[in-house]
Amino acid sequence: TIQEILGLRINGERAIRARYPNANPETSMSVNPLDGWVTEPTGWAPPKHYPKAKDIIVNSKDWPGVEWPPGWGGMGDGGSFHLGQGGGCADVTPPVGYWCSNDP
Repeated sequence: TIQEILGLRINGERAIRARYPNANPETSMSVNPLDGWVTEPTGWAPPKHYPKAKDIIVNSKDWPGVEWPPGWGGMGDGGSFHLGQGGGCADVTPPVGYWCSNDP
């Protein structure tokens, strides 16, 4: 039985949720609570353009021995699971995921 949860830790250190700009709330915000936050107008880098991803779409026809609940919406359209390879995820490892598909 778990008696106490000290929070998410990686190698014994507190894991910090993703944010911009990077900051450690245990050290960088102790003097000024606004440290680590964008408080002035700023510019953003232009978006990167990638070639289209290879879409992989799986549905009940691909798993004939598996019972899919009737009317199950699942992810994507009508029970189809969409996965993209490459495309906008070409520069991450692994370069595959739901949000990598051309039409998530």
